[in-house]
Parts: sequence; C-alpha cells; structure tokens
Amino acid sequence: SARVSSGPWLSLSLMPCCIHGDGSSRRMFLYVSDVADAFVTILHRGKIGEIYNIGSEPDNEFSVVEVAKKLMSLMGIESRADELLEFVEDRKFNDCRYAIDSSKVKELGWSPKFSWEDGLKTTIDWYKQNVTNWPGFEAALAPHPAVAGGAFHI
Repeated sequence: SARVSSGPWLSLSLMPCCIHGDGSSRRMFLYVSDVADAFVTILHRGKIGEIYNIGSEPDNEFSVVEVAKKLMSLMGIESRADELLEFVEDRKFNDCRYAIDSSKVKELGWSPKFSWEDGLKTTIDWYKQNVTNWPGFEAALAPHPAVAGGAFHI
C-alpha cells in the first residue's frame, strides 16, 4: 500500500477529510479513463439524439464514508480515520443515491476496464506525483469551496 512520505503530499494526507452530512450518501464510481472511453464509444457508435448514461457496475457503489476510509487505507493513514474524518453540514439538496442504468452504452460495446480499487490506487499515485502543480490546492478541498475572481476562497 502507498505510504505518506513528505512535502505537499504529506500536507494533503494530513488534512481533515470533510464528509457532507453523515456520509451515508451512496455513489457508483468509475475511473476517469473508463469515463473517457465511454464518451469515445458514444461519439463513434452512438445515435444522434439518443441519451446514454455512463455508470459503473453495481458492486462499485459505496457510501462517502466507505470511500474516505478506503482512501485512507490505501494512503497508509487508516489508523487516523477518527481524527481526520470531519463531518460537516450537508450540501443543500444532496441526493442520497444516484442509480445509473448504463445498459445503452454497454450495448455499443463499452464496459469499464479498471476495477474500483485499481482506479483509486492509480489516482492516489497520480496526485502524489502531481500535487505540486497546483499551489494552494488545499483551498479547493474545503467542504464548501467558492470560486471568486478565478481563485478558490474558503
């Protein structure tokens, strides 16, 4: 598993992980390249005027708290979950669950290639290598960030 080293990544891994509401909202997750592949499939094989939903497999549905704890585990900081998980006011109109039927895009020949865990590991590795490209990234991770004048403000 990934371990926290130093520098900006250390800062990121020690920030509070803000959870909206009680964290029970559930989402279905896809790795970003699987989403991009679905768009390419729709672009080349889809029918104009049709609507295609892009979703993951049902076994890739997790609560927000489950995702946070899995990320902490993969980052090697799971023992600090009680300290780092911070429950904040829920977003207004936050849906409890999104159920996505992606059968139409699958009929075009698309299917996800990355497992949920492999996608998370790849994402963590990417952030570890690229976090220094975004000075002030911490502000974007605020529970309710607002953009004013092109910059995030807490």
